Amino acid sequence: MNREQLRDIFAPLRPPRALDALTEFDEAVGGCYAEGFAYERRNGHRLRQLSSDPRVTDRLIVFGQANEDGSEFAVWNVPPRSAESTAPESILEEMPIVILGDEGGIHPVASNAVEFLRLLSFDRDLAVSEERVWFSQDELHDDSPFHAAYRVWFEAHFAATLTTRDEIAQNAQRRYGRALTAFLSGPTNTSH
Repeated sequence: MNREQLRDIFAPLRPPRALDALTEFDEAVGGCYAEGFAYERRNGHRLRQLSSDPRVTDRLIVFGQANEDGSEFAVWNVPPRSAESTAPESILEEMPIVILGDEGGIHPVASNAVEFLRLLSFDRDLAVSEERVWFSQDELHDDSPFHAAYRVWFEAHFAATLTTRDEIAQNAQRRYGRALTAFLSGPTNTSH
C-alpha cells in the first residue's frame, strides 16, 4: 500500500504520521517485516460482524491485517470523525489501535500509532478471543525476512527504545479497555 492509498482509507482525516511513514518502508521491502501484519484496504467484513451501528463502525478505521486468520487492526477514533471536522490534522496521532478478532472480540493493543509500530517490532502474531488478546507464537519462531531492517528503521525514525511486547498491550488495555467496552455497549456515552 502506498501513502495515497493509506490517506484514502483515513479520509477526510489524515492518517497518523507513524502509519504514514511506515508505508514508505513497507513499499521498499514489499512487506514481510512483522508476522501476520499487512496493510489492507478496508472491506468492512470484521466491522459488520462487530456492529451495524454507524456510530460504532464510522469510528473504527481498519488499515491492516493482524494475522493470517483474518483479524484486523483499526484506529479507534475516539471522537467521531466527519467531513466537517474542525479538529487539528493530528487528531489520530494519539488514538488507540485495536484488534478486531476474526471470530469476535475487540481489544486495544496499542495506545497510539507509535506504540503500534513498537508492537510490530516483536514480529509475532496476535491471537484474539472474546475475552483477551495474546501473542500466539513462542520465542523459537523464525523472524520475518525483513524484521531486522524494520527494527533498525523503527529505532532510527522514532528514536525509541523497544520495551517488552506485553507492556504495550497491557498499557493499552489499562488506558482504553473500559472505555472501549462502554463504547461498544453504548456508543453515544463514550469517554476516556
